[in-house]
Amino acid sequence: MAGVACAAALRQAGLDVEVFEKSRGLGGRIATRRRDAGSFDHGAQYVTARGTRFESLLRRLGEAGAVTEWQPQGRQIPHPPSHGLDQTWFIGTPGMSAMVKPLAEGLRIHRGTRIAALEKPNGRWCLRTVDGQTVEAFDAVAVTVPAPQASPLLAAHGTAFARIERAAMAPCWAAMMTFDAPIAGADDVLRPAAGPIAWAARNSAKPGRNGGGPEAWVIHVGPAWSRAHLEDEARSVARDLLQAFGEVLGRTPPQPGHLSAHRWRYALCETPLQTPCLIGDDGTLGAAGDWCLGARVEAAYDSGWALEPGWPRASGAHSGSRGRNQQAFETLQVLRLEYDLHPVAGKPRNAEFDRLAVAVDVYGFRHQDGPGLGHVQQACLLAVRHPGRHLG
Repeated sequence: MAGVACAAALRQAGLDVEVFEKSRGLGGRIATRRRDAGSFDHGAQYVTARGTRFESLLRRLGEAGAVTEWQPQGRQIPHPPSHGLDQTWFIGTPGMSAMVKPLAEGLRIHRGTRIAALEKPNGRWCLRTVDGQTVEAFDAVAVTVPAPQASPLLAAHGTAFARIERAAMAPCWAAMMTFDAPIAGADDVLRPAAGPIAWAARNSAKPGRNGGGPEAWVIHVGPAWSRAHLEDEARSVARDLLQAFGEVLGRTPPQPGHLSAHRWRYALCETPLQTPCLIGDDGTLGAAGDWCLGARVEAAYDSGWALEPGWPRASGAHSGSRGRNQQAFETLQVLRLEYDLHPVAGKPRNAEFDRLAVAVDVYGFRHQDGPGLGHVQQACLLAVRHPGRHLG
């Protein structure tokens, strides 16, 4: 989500953007796996909105038919209840991945392309793929892969990226299973207090799913069990989790029609950096992801969006100044995100930031607040060329 959010925002700002996605699909953990037996949202289960920017995105996606509300049986409302749309669970339709696709419309995307190294031999960035190919030349690059994968790509390119190693991410095994008959007496959402299973959801009960097919369940395992079994074979994990599911139900489940497991090696951000994004010393290399802000889809979205105002413009980047004033840039982004959550009463939403933008331009940043198409994390890398330059 961070990658596609950043790419859409940069494109909207008039930059020429290419996306290099290591997987076949977009959205990272906002994922839907489709099988003959049905579909499974095996990554993020739902999203909520705390800020007005992400809320606005969800409303637009809802109007486009890509998002709807989910009110599962068994959901527990926190006490005291939180405010606003943070109470509402939103899901993509007909699968979670559907909420990412509208953001990617019009983008040039290279799927199944994994970047192994970044180089800047002649003042412009070159990308080296794992199969030895070179893609060139770009004015700027944004890295939105998980923190443990971003660190080796960025470590040699400035001190701003040294703290990526502080971001801790936990794995998660996910199991997918179908049953010909409904699991009687079970709520749509189960959150066991003990055992390896942290979450179980009747995926087929979500709006727009399965259409009369078999009952489908998605099970997520907690970090401790996932770490202990991280390198186990997927079929063995699936069998273990079917047994654990039976223990949660208090009875042996029926024989599944479909049973599989997927390992999310970097699933949950346990220790975020508490900064919206990172930008390198010369202002042409950036990093974003949920590991910057927190373990929420909205955090990935906000992080990707936060990169856009600090990016070099076709009118000219302020080389060097952005690196010297990384803290000032981060402070602005924190203010923007806080203001997004808590707008000043009686003022237009952007009035306060129009004032802030004047001060920020002194540091050489270009603040351009706007409707913004740009937090589960997208495993991709963005490369930016200024309009009018030779595309290499």
